[in-house]
Amino acid sequence: LAKTAMNYDQTLERIGIKAGASGDQLDKLDGVMKKLTTDTVYSMDEIATAAEYMVQNGMNVNEVIDNLASVTALATVGNIDLGRSADIVASTLNMFSRQGLTGAQVANIFASAANSSGANVENLAKSLENCGPQAAALNIPFQQVVATLALMGDNAIKGGKAGTAMKNVLQRMAAPTKDVASAIKEFHLEGAQAKIVTGDLKGGLLDLMDALNLNKVSSKDQQRAIKQLAGAYGAAGLTSVINTSKDEMLVMFDAMEKG
Repeated sequence: LAKTAMNYDQTLERIGIKAGASGDQLDKLDGVMKKLTTDTVYSMDEIATAAEYMVQNGMNVNEVIDNLASVTALATVGNIDLGRSADIVASTLNMFSRQGLTGAQVANIFASAANSSGANVENLAKSLENCGPQAAALNIPFQQVVATLALMGDNAIKGGKAGTAMKNVLQRMAAPTKDVASAIKEFHLEGAQAKIVTGDLKGGLLDLMDALNLNKVSSKDQQRAIKQLAGAYGAAGLTSVINTSKDEMLVMFDAMEKG
């Protein structure tokens, strides 16, 4: 116990130095962390280490205080290490900072997606590492990004593979190659492209689903268009989303939007 208390105190001191926190702020953080130790299955050391990870990801002490409970909740629901949960929440908030998300929203959306699809929290986080920066740059709502990754997860396309597929689509729509431009023109995808690059991924995907529906185009033409739009590596991911039923897609997006 003495060693645990010493480790905890040392971690709290490091947090104060790294975050440039005042004594009052550290006292408040200390109270929050000790309460979480009482209210959860996590030890003092684990809680303090998670808080330190959050600071290392650029959070100030007040932000750690506001979001630490969400980190413990996500770790429990997602069955992941508490430090990993801290990294996921903090990095996601940083990535989508323009959208004013809270830690509670991030944790709830990850948990909802994991409970509604074949992708777990770790899968989704790995996907975001690949596609999150591009999605955030286009100001695509975090909820829509996770919903799309969850749909891919239902088709066994998870982790880095799903993230790369989405990154390819977003990059190629934002800066069309010759192949992409050709597919957009041939299949009348100008509206879909415009929606995606202005942040409406849901609307863009629905337009793609309609334009490339197998009742309108042959399977061969659909796959040719998808490969042009997503590239060889991203084709399977985009195919899985495009060939999802419209009702299933809308249910997933609605669930994520409700958080």
